Amino acid sequence: MVAKVFPLTGYDRLFLTGLTAEVWMEPGVTAETLSQTQALAYRNKNHEGKVALVLGAGNVGSIGPMDILYKMFVEDQVVILKMNPVNAYLGPLIQESFQALVEPGFLRVVYGGASEGAYLCNHPQVDEIHITGSDKTFDAIVFGTGSEGAARKANHRPLLTKRVTGELGNVSPVIIVPGPWSASDLAYQAEHLVTMLTNNAGFNCNATRVILQHTGWSQREQLLQQVRQLLSQVPLRDAYYPGAKERQHAFVTEHPDAEQFGTASNDQLPWTLIPGVDSQNTDDISFTTEAFCGLFAESAIEADSVAEYIDRAVAFCNGHVWGTLNATILVHPASLKKPGIAAAIERAVVNLRYGTV
Repeated sequence: MVAKVFPLTGYDRLFLTGLTAEVWMEPGVTAETLSQTQALAYRNKNHEGKVALVLGAGNVGSIGPMDILYKMFVEDQVVILKMNPVNAYLGPLIQESFQALVEPGFLRVVYGGASEGAYLCNHPQVDEIHITGSDKTFDAIVFGTGSEGAARKANHRPLLTKRVTGELGNVSPVIIVPGPWSASDLAYQAEHLVTMLTNNAGFNCNATRVILQHTGWSQREQLLQQVRQLLSQVPLRDAYYPGAKERQHAFVTEHPDAEQFGTASNDQLPWTLIPGVDSQNTDDISFTTEAFCGLFAESAIEADSVAEYIDRAVAFCNGHVWGTLNATILVHPASLKKPGIAAAIERAVVNLRYGTV
């Protein structure tokens, strides 16, 4: 069952022409049973109250407020929002914006680093936790740190037994489908790829991280050339998120042939492209580790046909690319008129194990 959720208004259609969005329900959910999966917290009017701790994201200012609203109005919990030290300056603005919830005591905005976060996570009056951050932080909260924490994770023995949810990043793949792309089409799609990377200086969990192409596609290098040209033109931005320089260095150390664009300063990093990563080397850092900076890689997959390539790209993403947050497919409209490719794209959307495609 599919719900069409965008566009909703005439303004949506006017300003975002051609953009549509759907929510696909889990298999087995029907129009008759859908309502049974919605607003669950409100079905039992006598459920116990809960205190939710939201560990705010440091990269995008809107995530914390959205998490507040979800916990409060979807799950019917009161909230403590602990600001991330990276963007703690937004705390007073969030508190002012949510005064209608702060004054009655439904929301508190607090501050601090790892020690304050650990104190709150283990506080007996905190019932649930939601974190936007790294998988390493999540593991430290749930299983503990060091070799003991690793052992607990391996044996599925959490140190913290509270319900913990999280959005923990992604090595976001973009599957490029060969087609009758014109030079202007390639330039346009290269802008998409580069914009996905350079937005917020690359500090987005859904930023392009791995560009997948068909080994035999004659326009593969043309697209990469367009990407290179754009990267050379985009001004560098401050690498404000902690650990960015170390992560970029780790990737470039493993791939000394990485292409870097721009002259970096102490506060900036060059935009970085790692082309031609061997897709047979599934342990490559480009597939297993989120760079979380202005860096992405390109790799190619062999196949005898475009439809087979799409199927193999999906299997590669599901099996070897870290994360399940989001994946992107770029396909030419003319290609979708070919039954074999159209069927492969439909399979891809169904089979990609990602929250958003």
